Parts: sequence; C-alpha cells; structure tokens
Amino acid sequence: MFLSVTGVNHDTAPIQLREQFALLGEHVKAAFVQSRNYATECVILSTCNRFEVYMLQRQRQSPEPQALLSGIFGETLSPIESCLYSY
Repeated sequence: MFLSVTGVNHDTAPIQLREQFALLGEHVKAAFVQSRNYATECVILSTCNRFEVYMLQRQRQSPEPQALLSGIFGETLSPIESCLYSY
C-alpha cells in the first residue's frame, strides 16, 4: 500500500485559487464517493490555508491523485496544476 498526499496551500497558491477548493454540504459526501474510484482509503483536509487529499492506494501513483481532484470538482485542473503538490 502507498500513501499519497495532493493539495495546495498558502505557499503554493493565492487565496483566490485556494477558495476554489472549498467543499460544502453535499460536495463532501460526493468527494468521498468519488475517492472510492482511486483509493482504498481517503482523508480530505480543508482549512483556510490548505486543501489536501490523503489517499491509501494499492499501486504507487496509479491513478494520478490529480484525477481524484478533477473528479471531485468536475473540471480539469490545468489552470491550477502548477500550484498543486503531490508526495
């Protein structure tokens, strides 16, 4: 099993971009449902300074954690991909 983290924080993205990662109400449940396609376990951490998705995967970086974020937010992450970090 492999643990990965993907996200943005106050060092990598301005507030205007971080605000796009806010999950409210029914979007939280949808995010966890979507995470089942990519990971066996998932934790989403969202504060005013960061948004991170921790995933436990069977294979290293397969599929890409960015695919989960695209699935959660229903859009491509191309405009903000440079602000994302993944470990």
